[in-house]
Amino acid sequence: MPSIAIDTLRFAEGLKAAGTPAPQADATARLFAEALAGSVGELATQAQLREGFAACERAADAMRNRLDAVEHRVDAVEHRLDAVEHRLDAVEHRLDAVEHRLDAVEHRLDAVERELSRCVLALHGQARDLAWLKGGNMLVLASLLPLLFKAFA
Repeated sequence: MPSIAIDTLRFAEGLKAAGTPAPQADATARLFAEALAGSVGELATQAQLREGFAACERAADAMRNRLDAVEHRVDAVEHRLDAVEHRLDAVEHRLDAVEHRLDAVEHRLDAVERELSRCVLALHGQARDLAWLKGGNMLVLASLLPLLFKAFA
């Protein structure tokens, strides 16, 4: 255990020379020596300090190694995120292509709808013509046919 020797007489005389009354200087020197002797056991030796610093260095190295490992993990996650982002870009491109094709199909369906509407109107007109013929107008048409043949012959 380390110890520190203090010359209390010299310490008290120094206080007296500085103007401290003798009883107060003697008491201060004695109390200071007692306080110092009580705390000397708490002082570290140079070997203990070196070991403490070495332990701190080892802990700092371990923390650096952990930080390096975490940085590598972060790099790996960033790489994976880049790959996912690239795949999402490809999916988005494919979705745009499908949307373009859907627009083209929609335009074709619009054209088919217009054509079907024209066909329905034409069939409606033909049905009306057939109804007229069925309604007894066949005789009128039959009597007009010879005249038509003469006119175009």
